[in-house]
Amino acid sequence: MNQPSPDSRKMLLYLLQAVHLVSSGVWLGALIFFPFCVALPVIDGMQALAKRPDNWLHLHSEKEGIRLAGEFLDIVFARYFLFQLGCGLAALIPAMLWLRYPGKVHRFRVVLLVAAVLLVAGNQWWLAKKVHHWRHARYGPEATSTDSVSTNVARSSAENTPTSGADAEQAFWFWHTLSLAADLLVLVLVLVVLLLAPFVPGVGVSSRVESAIAIQGLNASNLPLSSAADQ
Repeated sequence: MNQPSPDSRKMLLYLLQAVHLVSSGVWLGALIFFPFCVALPVIDGMQALAKRPDNWLHLHSEKEGIRLAGEFLDIVFARYFLFQLGCGLAALIPAMLWLRYPGKVHRFRVVLLVAAVLLVAGNQWWLAKKVHHWRHARYGPEATSTDSVSTNVARSSAENTPTSGADAEQAFWFWHTLSLAADLLVLVLVLVVLLLAPFVPGVGVSSRVESAIAIQGLNASNLPLSSAADQ
């Protein structure tokens, strides 16, 4: 069986570095950009628009402005966490391949990325769905209407849904806070992953060790380590 050439192995090492660093950087950028440059400005902007007597959307209160902002952000959330998952998996795959290199830093990197990906998955398929449900519930007829109270009570008992607008509001903020906390924790984890960039194989590891692993396919644990100054 033909072995890949040294140049091919070096190119593969470079591609792994690029995929990991670019995906981690884009992931962190999205985590910073969305809440601070999209969500908060949109909510504040819709509230401000609702206060203007000449607002073209005919919003009558700040609550209506917040609701409109929520409808817009719902569209973004449908893609936001999936985009994060794509970045997370792209960053995780090279990190898994680097586990054969010596040093606890490579295991630590994988632990951070796995935790971040799991948090994003939890937001996508659990927390975000809860937030979406209770956001509609607090604006829905069952949260404001006094008609057919017995019907609303029966429905809420079957669906484990609060009957009052105040309860729906409280449930919304509870799940929204959990979702936001998970997203902020992911931000911290990805930031730490990027701070480990100098220890990515090919960046901060001895070039002699890298070349021996890439060219000869040896196990890194059997090779001596030396600093770049020794080269």
